Amino acid sequence: MRPLRLESRIRLLIVCFAALIILVVSGIGWIILLDAEDAINDRYFIKTAEDIVNDRSGTTLPAGITAHADASFLMEKMRLQEIPSTPGLHEIFANDDLTHSVVVRTFFDRLRLWIILGYEREFRLWIAPEECKGNIRVVLADLSQTELSEAETDKARDQLLMLSALLFLLALGICQVISQWALKPVRELTRRVLHDRADTQTSLLRKDFPTDEIGQLASALDEYRQRLGAALSLLLFPRQIVRKAQGIRDAAVFWGAQGGHDATLREYGRTSHIHLSSRPLCGPLGQRSLPV
Repeated sequence: MRPLRLESRIRLLIVCFAALIILVVSGIGWIILLDAEDAINDRYFIKTAEDIVNDRSGTTLPAGITAHADASFLMEKMRLQEIPSTPGLHEIFANDDLTHSVVVRTFFDRLRLWIILGYEREFRLWIAPEECKGNIRVVLADLSQTELSEAETDKARDQLLMLSALLFLLALGICQVISQWALKPVRELTRRVLHDRADTQTSLLRKDFPTDEIGQLASALDEYRQRLGAALSLLLFPRQIVRKAQGIRDAAVFWGAQGGHDATLREYGRTSHIHLSSRPLCGPLGQRSLPV
């Protein structure tokens, strides 16, 4: 698999991070929206239940709301095993055919029943206080039939989705700006390395970059260029020595052949010729062998 460029990795990282943030914010916003919807429904239902218990609602009950003398009917109607007895408002989730139902105690119970178990039918049960003396003491509301704030919540949901889309587009723009800004010194360093003259003494890269990670990279490149220059000097120096030694040998041989010099010079020419012709230029450790 071909590795991604640094610019592509930066953009991908920023986009994924922005998408994660938007997803988290959208999820939190959706939960807040659901709680607001439940608060609207609960406020309306409690007022309606109090009117029904106190016989102020008239003869016709609102759609989805039923009144009862006690809560024992829930065991037969909804297969509810744990019948609430505490006065006040209770939240109940059930499956579609009402063969299983559970009283919700906490927010995590609601998530488990709604997301994991798929209990999508939601009910509200209101039990009248002890001081109420009427025949009706329990009121049940099926919220699947009484969507009191559906228009408002749908509008808020659309606004939340639009806000998420705008945030994602904004993240793409910020991603472009950050990638260009972050990679500008890297591109400048690349240009300097490719086009500047290779003078390691006067053309130091680290002088034009700040003391950050890019500056550290420039310093490392300067040190590498200096080491490379020193290595090339070491490779060229033995060759110069060999050339000088060959010149001395040729001169000694020449003067020895002319007979105009003493035997020492002739002997040096003879021995240097032997040394240079018979000994290899490189020793066992990679060093050049020169005539003595």
